[in-house]
This record gives sequence, C-alpha cells and structure tokens, in this order.
Amino acid sequence: YLNLPQIFSPLESLALSFNGGKDCTALLYLCLNVLAELQIKQKLALMYIEPCDEFEEVRAFIDQVALRFSE
Repeated sequence: YLNLPQIFSPLESLALSFNGGKDCTALLYLCLNVLAELQIKQKLALMYIEPCDEFEEVRAFIDQVALRFSE
C-alpha cells in the first residue's frame, strides 16, 4: 500500500526521467493525475537524455510532450 500524499507532499522538487517510451509516458500521466487529484501545485520536471540512435518518431513525440507540459 502506498500513501501517495505522504510520498508527493513533503518533496521540495519532483523530476521524472522521460525517454518517450510507453512505460515512461504512462508513468508521466499517472504522476500528473496524482498531483492533480491531491491538489499539489508542485511542478514535475522532466529529464531527457538524448541518445545518438533515437527514432525520428520518438523525437517528434518527445517534442510534443515538451510543448504540452512546459509553461
């Protein structure tokens, strides 16, 4: 059992390593939904390390995510 308010509330900052894959995308949406549901106003930073052999489609998706969630 996870107590989500105890996990998210006391943190000074939140970050998620994001590579554009389906697992990271699902985790991103889950984190954003939990933050919204708990009414936590803290921003979620995304960290992306660009590989030298990424697919063009993945890069385009990451750019879309960056545009959607950046302020």
